[in-house]
Amino acid sequence: MEITALPTPPSTASPDNFDSRADDFLGALPQFQQELNTYAAALNSLSTNSVSTTSLAISVAEKTLTVETGKSYFTGMSVKIASTTNGSLWMIGDVLSYSTSTGALVVNVQVVQGSGTFSSWSVSLSFNGIVTPEQAPDLATLEQVNQQAFLLRAIGEPFALWTHLTGVDEPSNSGTAKFIKLTAGEDGSGEYNEGLLTSESVSGTAPDVVATAVIDYVPSPMNGQTVKLLNTSRQFIRPGSSGTEEDDQFASHTHPIGGILDYVGAGNGRVVGSTATLNSGATGGDETRPRNIGATYYMRIA
Repeated sequence: MEITALPTPPSTASPDNFDSRADDFLGALPQFQQELNTYAAALNSLSTNSVSTTSLAISVAEKTLTVETGKSYFTGMSVKIASTTNGSLWMIGDVLSYSTSTGALVVNVQVVQGSGTFSSWSVSLSFNGIVTPEQAPDLATLEQVNQQAFLLRAIGEPFALWTHLTGVDEPSNSGTAKFIKLTAGEDGSGEYNEGLLTSESVSGTAPDVVATAVIDYVPSPMNGQTVKLLNTSRQFIRPGSSGTEEDDQFASHTHPIGGILDYVGAGNGRVVGSTATLNSGATGGDETRPRNIGATYYMRIA
C-alpha cells in the first residue's frame, strides 16, 4: 500500500502561510498514523507471523514445526506458538533455526500455558524474558519460572537443591539445556542422567567412597570430562584450586598429660617418676566432619 504524502509543513521562513500550513499538516497526521500502522502490521505479518498445521504437544521442550517459507525468523528471536482454536493454549520460546526455503522452524520452548496436543497454530513475535507469576500471572506458573531460573546456571557450575522439601523442582532436561544429578545409579532408562553420563565408577566404603562418571553428551562443551558424583561420595566443596582433592586429616596436635606417673614395672620393684605411653578410650563415629545438613547437587552441562 502507498502512504499518503503529508502536506507542506509550516516554516518560520514563510510567515504569511505559516498558520494555514500548520493546520493542514496537523490535520493530516491522524490519517498518516493510521496508514503507517496498517503498513507496519502488513510488514509484520509478512515477516514474522505465520501458521502451522504441525501436530505438537504443549510442553517445555525443543519443538520443530513447518510454517510458511520466506519469513524473517532468526536464531535468538522469541516467538509465541498459540493454538488457533483456543488462544489461552500456547508455548513461548527462542528460535533455534529457521529454513526460509522449507519453512522448518525449530523453537526451544521455555514457557507454556495449558496442555494437550494440537495441529493448528499461529506463530508470532513474543517476549521471552524471565518473569515471576506476580509480574505476569497469565504468562507463567511458579514451576515455569523455576525452570527459566535454572537456565541462568553456568555450564560446569555445581549447585545444590533441598529436594526433600515439597514443591522443589529438579532442573528439566526436556529442552536444549541439559543438567546432571551428581548421584551414582541415575544413568539407567528413565532415570535423571539417562543419555548424559557413561563409565560410572563407585569404589571404597563409607566414608571413603570415590564416585565418578564421564559426560557423554556430544553437544556439551564438557563432553568426555570426568565429574565427581558428590551426592554419592559426600565430599565437601571448599574454596581453592578447582578440582583439587584433599583427604581428611587432623591438624597436628598433642594431648599433654600432667603429673608424675607411678606404676609397677616388669619386676616386683616399684618404679617412681618414670614415663609411659597411655591411650584414652575410643569415642566418636567412623569419620571426621563438621556439623552439616545434606542437599542434592546438580550441574549444568549444556
